[in-house]
Amino acid sequence: DANIIEPDECKTLPGLFRLRTARSQNKPAYRFFDAKTNTWKDRTWSEMAGHIAAVAAALSSEGIRAGDRVAILMSNRCEWVACEQAGLALGAVIVPLYANDQAESIGYILQDCSADVLFLEGEEHWKPLQEIRPVLDRLKLIVSIEPIGQGAAKNLVSFATWRASEGKALVNPTVSPDSLATIVYTSGTTGKPKGVMLSHRNILWNARSGLRHIHINEDDVFLSFLPLSH
Repeated sequence: DANIIEPDECKTLPGLFRLRTARSQNKPAYRFFDAKTNTWKDRTWSEMAGHIAAVAAALSSEGIRAGDRVAILMSNRCEWVACEQAGLALGAVIVPLYANDQAESIGYILQDCSADVLFLEGEEHWKPLQEIRPVLDRLKLIVSIEPIGQGAAKNLVSFATWRASEGKALVNPTVSPDSLATIVYTSGTTGKPKGVMLSHRNILWNARSGLRHIHINEDDVFLSFLPLSH
């Protein structure tokens, strides 16, 4: 299929996103339900690329560089993807957290991976995390997607005001296909959670192998029902 982007062509996950955006600019990338307007909305590849570039610019201004750990604690939403891709665009390592995990477990993971930044959804996640406030205070930055009114911290910022108004065009970071892309922690059912280290090549070839067995075309729509932290 000429529309498939090969791992050797894109080399990294942000490289894949950049090439897909170039090929599918004005086509829908994501469809999400907006509870405020009670409607489904689309975001095109180019719209998402602009969103990601703005978040990447804000992260870069905070001194986030290749190899730094960026943790994400939120339910499935476009901002989850934007924060992940923005971190990857800088060569950072993404650490996804279960949105309904216990504060003690989250605190352990943040310390174990030496997280620099934490993206979270809002009050629903912020309040339980007060149990691990000493861990949170050691983070370089905490960004909340939704406004938080109570128990603010000096390293806590609101996504809307923190995010750059615009960013530079997405470019490939200076990382190799074998660079660490993400650390996915196990559920910890047999003790403390263990971090599984996955490279860009690991994930790209998993996706490519799946496409060899399942025929997918550009008009297909996928329902995301598992947590993106998977």
